[in-house]
Amino acid sequence: MKVLIIGTELSPPFTSMEAKMVDYLVASASENGAEIELISIELSDGKHRRADICQVNGTKKGIPLYRKLVYGVELLRVVRNKLKAGVDVLHLIWVGVSPIITILRHWARQTETKIIVTILNKHAPASRYADLDGYVFHSPSTQGKFVKGGIPQSKTHLILPPVNCVASFKVTAAEPYFVFASGPRTSEQIVERGVHLLFEAFSKLNKDGVKVGLRFFGRWPAGASELVALKEDYGAHNVTIYNSHRTDLLDQIASSSGVIVPYVGGKIGDVPLAALESLALGRPVISTRGLGLDDYLEGSLAGVLINPDVSELYHAVSRLSKDTESRKDSALELAKSFHYKTFVADSFSLYRRISHS
Repeated sequence: MKVLIIGTELSPPFTSMEAKMVDYLVASASENGAEIELISIELSDGKHRRADICQVNGTKKGIPLYRKLVYGVELLRVVRNKLKAGVDVLHLIWVGVSPIITILRHWARQTETKIIVTILNKHAPASRYADLDGYVFHSPSTQGKFVKGGIPQSKTHLILPPVNCVASFKVTAAEPYFVFASGPRTSEQIVERGVHLLFEAFSKLNKDGVKVGLRFFGRWPAGASELVALKEDYGAHNVTIYNSHRTDLLDQIASSSGVIVPYVGGKIGDVPLAALESLALGRPVISTRGLGLDDYLEGSLAGVLINPDVSELYHAVSRLSKDTESRKDSALELAKSFHYKTFVADSFSLYRRISHS
């Protein structure tokens, strides 16, 4: 069984949930009787914007991306050749450009290739993904939205996202702290990912003498000066911004009071990886509603669901900073649902069913 996976930023050094998913699938391919090839579209944010189409064997072909048309034509050329050579399942992850999906769907029909998509963005129109052979979701609420949008229930598959992490628990801190792991690079992303909400809430906590901090982890090639200035404007002196790829992020989470995912809307992916890593390390999660975590955190001691409201975030942080340990067992129990081995087994089972349908 040959599987071709296409997605954005799925190969190292990227460590998003989608990249982790592909890592687990590629590593488990041979033992599941499959051959997986990856086309990872890398869009850098440096001075010279470019796209790389990277294969699993490590070869790269750089493409100047001064126009999206160049990237699209080259991507389609590479995929066309792969489909002609023979592919059983074409799996799209985070490919949201309608014309490209339309062309791929047409070619898949010509070559008798089954085409499925993992839908991570609940805000995308269902019509974009019409008439494929299968649809994978990470949360029931997102699955339900697309079924209501016209996607056949019989073609949808709920496969919980994977998490597998180990930490040393060696990080120390003078006072409790929470972790926020994200790298917003535009003013729009800063708003969407709840940075203003975070800074205002922690500023109030600081002014009220509540001993709790926030460690903000992200990567900004051009620097994080806008975020630093915003933090100072709010007076959030209990927030520390780390601009680097931190190999000890899991240790930072493991020693924290939990992870905060305060996204307030926009094109946000489903179920943030840092939230699952927090659960797997026995740390609770504070999440705004609508991220795909509602289905798992509602009524659970493993976390707190809030509306994008400063007062609600303030009280959730204040409360959890004092009773983190009492929530550890609930977090670990919930995390069992997201074990990476279950994800791998369910994914390959779907590949086999789809390829033989």
